[in-house]
Amino acid sequence: MTKGKSGGNPRSIPGDKTQVNFNIQKDQLKKVKYIAFKNDVSKSEIYKSAVDEYIDKCEKKYGKIKPI
Repeated sequence: MTKGKSGGNPRSIPGDKTQVNFNIQKDQLKKVKYIAFKNDVSKSEIYKSAVDEYIDKCEKKYGKIKPI
């Protein structure tokens, strides 16, 4: 493994994924953590599910979205 750009701890990210950073309200994060715990899934899986739902919603409204 190699160190990230920030010089922090090394991480292994699968080749088909990329790391993103975003801001979230503290109460939303607490709810995401609770949902992840109760459903035995990772927070990343919850975020992916939310993004997938939003993309599906947009594609229904605008048509197929081509990655840029």
